[in-house]
Amino acid sequence: MSGKHAAPARSGRGRRPERRSSTLVVDVRTFASPVDASPTPTGSVTELTSPSVIGSMPTGPVSEPTSPVIDLTSQRPTIIGSRSERRRLRRERARQMRRRVALVMAPVLLAGGLVSWAVVNAAPHHRGGGVAMSQAARTQTTLLLQLSGGLQSAVDSALLAHDPAAHTGAVVLIPSGLITQVPGFGSMPFGQALSIGDLAAPRDALADLLGITVDGAWSLTPSAFARLVDAVGGLTVDVDRDVTRAAPDGTTLIVVPAGTRHLDGTQAAAYASFLGEGETEQQRLARFDGVFNALLGALPKDPGRLARLLATLGAGSRATVSADRLAAVLVGLAADSAAHQTSDQVLPVKPLDTGGGDQAFTLDTAATAELVRDEFASSIPANQKISGNRVLVENQVGTPGLGETTRAKLERAGFVYVQGPNAPTMPNPTAPSAVLIFDTSSAAIAKGYAVARALGLPTSDVKVSSPVSVADVVVMVGADYKP
Repeated sequence: MSGKHAAPARSGRGRRPERRSSTLVVDVRTFASPVDASPTPTGSVTELTSPSVIGSMPTGPVSEPTSPVIDLTSQRPTIIGSRSERRRLRRERARQMRRRVALVMAPVLLAGGLVSWAVVNAAPHHRGGGVAMSQAARTQTTLLLQLSGGLQSAVDSALLAHDPAAHTGAVVLIPSGLITQVPGFGSMPFGQALSIGDLAAPRDALADLLGITVDGAWSLTPSAFARLVDAVGGLTVDVDRDVTRAAPDGTTLIVVPAGTRHLDGTQAAAYASFLGEGETEQQRLARFDGVFNALLGALPKDPGRLARLLATLGAGSRATVSADRLAAVLVGLAADSAAHQTSDQVLPVKPLDTGGGDQAFTLDTAATAELVRDEFASSIPANQKISGNRVLVENQVGTPGLGETTRAKLERAGFVYVQGPNAPTMPNPTAPSAVLIFDTSSAAIAKGYAVARALGLPTSDVKVSSPVSVADVVVMVGADYKP
């Protein structure tokens, strides 16, 4: 596809939207208020004594290990400027954003942690708790693509999907201001997760947010993106408005004039990342979408040739997958696009008023659930398809990232990790852990004991709590937990 690419009209529930090629439609209306979050249980807690039945829980599949970051040129990145200064700027920006969103995010943080629970629970489930499920072999590959900007944060992000068996593809554009829970780093805008320096951070945050498997991540600096565009001879794109920048003397320079233009790499990168005054992130994403789909149509059709091209982009191109696998996804997605078998759309979000100049969003869980069913059903992990196995984890000790260390242990036991807020009693470095269940049935007790065993905690930490939580088990990580 060349030029702007279309977001197909959403079809009825459970039906796949018609795939076609036209202009991405961006709805910039004011959305409804964020979904209310259910509170963490704060009622009475009852000690468990001599449960009538203590069941054992079968273990589920082992979670995939964190992928290494592959420099496609086998070169070390060029360091520009002071490393400590870059870290200081990133910390300051994060601190300012956290301050602005603190007041409005209090009811949203827990909801954000439970988004994947809400998204996946909109589809039919099988009852279970830490029980592995069999499923047909998955053929869809998913890849997070990000274009970086200032302070190494992402200005454009897109989740790409290609299924060689179904010959279908998808491009889902993700606003950088979407508030997400980044494993080990807490709540932050999605685009900022790239500045952590580990490509697994935004990849895993997106996987948790949508409740799907994201196989890899690929990030490009503007210069690397420009080299890729130049390598295919430039791109013809419909430029919707003048792309401008301020000159040193205070005048405004037009970098890319509006109209149908053949752009070189630098111009394409500038247009794809341009956000005019008063515009929404969705408008910038529409520009990126037009450039990216023009690029898809211009890339080499041979995977081997494309892999060799990707290896020439320099240290500004980093990926968690090999150049061969990356090329296979891009060539496949380009073929889907040429056959009009792709759908392009912006991830459904709702705006948050942070009181500052930065745009912030929370996920529209109902609309996202429909998107996941339509486009990523085969990429929903088996343990996400079971109900009754969601474990909300809170940190009551205060050690940063402590709660997130439970993720792999819970997933190995077949549970779904849900990141919760800090416990109300935090910091309390001497408090024991608490595994909270919400009734005294044999099944609930067995589930609580299975969670405790998965985390290496004594069964005495399992307690009955009220009121009932939106999660199936709540773990308050304490001093007796060993990461």
